[in-house]
Amino acid sequence: MFCDLIKWVEYLDTDNRVCKVTRDNCEFGYDKSTFQKNHGIILRVCVKLKKGDGKLARQKWDEIRKKKLKIQSQRSLGCVFKNLSNEDVKKNNFLTSSTGWFIQKKLKMTGYRIGDAMISEKHHNFIENVGHASAKDYLQVIKDIQKKAKKE
Repeated sequence: MFCDLIKWVEYLDTDNRVCKVTRDNCEFGYDKSTFQKNHGIILRVCVKLKKGDGKLARQKWDEIRKKKLKIQSQRSLGCVFKNLSNEDVKKNNFLTSSTGWFIQKKLKMTGYRIGDAMISEKHHNFIENVGHASAKDYLQVIKDIQKKAKKE
């Protein structure tokens, strides 16, 4: 995992102090870290890279990129929502924890669009910029998903 390569993180705390912590104090997990609890703003990260064959690394990156391009739009913010917890999956009798699945199958919002911000047809947890989407467009799509999810 990427977090295993991190040596330390420098962040701004809520009192506007610059703080530095080691990776062990970051409490990294899937879609979480200590910075969500302490509301820190990450300023810098020291990453310890491994020596290796640059050509081989480039080939591997190209393979990963090609695979991702098939399902993930590069004109997007990336995944918008956190995946569902195991408890929510069990409680609601869902097939998966994938928020994209929920948006597609339960909310039926694939292709939903405000201005030029549209829920991707490739990866349903992505909101694509299909033209000249504004932040306002993105935020409205997000709010509409949240509103419909609460209703469902």
